[in-house]
Amino acid sequence: MYVVKRVFTDDWKRRLISSFLVTLLLYIVWFVSLSLAWLPGHFITDMVRAMLGCFLIVYLLTYIEPITWRSWRLWSGFIPGVVGLAFYTYVYVALLGNSQTAELYTTYYKLAVYLALFTYSLKILNSCWSLSSWLIRLSKVFLSLVSFIYMVTSASYAVYVMIYHDVFSEVAFLSIALTTLEEAAGYMKSMFTPLMLLGLALAIIFFAALSWLVAWVYPKTYLGRESKTNYIEAACTDTNDSLIGEKRLRRKEGAVASPKKVTVKRVLAIFLFIAMILILRGKFIKFFPVHEYYMCFIEANGQMQVFERINKTIPVNAATIHITSKETLAQTLPGTVIVVVGESAARDHMSAFTPSYPFQTTPWQSQIEKSSSFIFFPKAYSNYPNTVMALTQALTSANQYNKEALEHSSIV
Repeated sequence: MYVVKRVFTDDWKRRLISSFLVTLLLYIVWFVSLSLAWLPGHFITDMVRAMLGCFLIVYLLTYIEPITWRSWRLWSGFIPGVVGLAFYTYVYVALLGNSQTAELYTTYYKLAVYLALFTYSLKILNSCWSLSSWLIRLSKVFLSLVSFIYMVTSASYAVYVMIYHDVFSEVAFLSIALTTLEEAAGYMKSMFTPLMLLGLALAIIFFAALSWLVAWVYPKTYLGRESKTNYIEAACTDTNDSLIGEKRLRRKEGAVASPKKVTVKRVLAIFLFIAMILILRGKFIKFFPVHEYYMCFIEANGQMQVFERINKTIPVNAATIHITSKETLAQTLPGTVIVVVGESAARDHMSAFTPSYPFQTTPWQSQIEKSSSFIFFPKAYSNYPNTVMALTQALTSANQYNKEALEHSSIV
């Protein structure tokens, strides 16, 4: 009870104010952004609960290390989450009016705050021990990787929205997952100018620098070193007071922490870090792009699962086809019907679509497109990156916009 009382009451007014301000700063952007649209009541209720949890965690962390301007090296641990908040706020504002964005924004916003608390609590935990320890070094490597990956993925989502003006769907993720390095390089060349590519490279370097700041920059005086050196030096200072009196004086002034208090802070740091792991464990699957990967490759009705089922049923369906009519389509319809399917064709390698292509791969199309009786669609794109689904929707009335079920669609 004594320890609990100290944790919650030591310098409680200053800690209460700083914790409130941190929580307010983390969540105020969400409330301002979502004021642009009508919100269901459960959105507000869930976010208020998340705010209360955030406030409690920050309040407990301020017992280990108060949040002041001088401790900026420690509270820089909030940076990855704050960067995520900025990018996902841009995504929401850019897609304002899209029915999916309010719920998506709320989910990603809460995850960004949780990640900020996770990285900050891990940095606080690292500062409780000697930074030269191999375990702490390993922890700092882990922290830098988590920070870098999260900032890069959230920035990637914002760039996708900037280009395509739509949410990042499972189909978009599947397209990227099935893209080869050569195709990716061709896409980058066709979509980005050299100046834009330079900007992307500089952004990656900037995120790497922020990750280094988050994981490797600590105050000159940290809790582990204070408990072993500063406290002893204070006790051995040559003064007119007695040794015991000097110890009491130093504790009262707050210059150093007693060994008992250091132990309490270390235990609390471990407890809060484990608490953040447990909170994130159930929410890890919601992070981008983990959620998209799960929906594509693991979910029972995911894209890849559907493709596998289709591939298994193709030979079964082919075996059940029986042609009973002796007349062909050409005999029953006047004129000639020609259906040309460019299966597995890529416009980047077709000179009719890409005049700068070094080889003449489509001589007939290149010639006939100049004819007034020929309709050429230079900006036609496949609705799926997969051949089976692309042809299924190309040859039926179902498409990616009307969401029409194949069993109810008509054949073109």
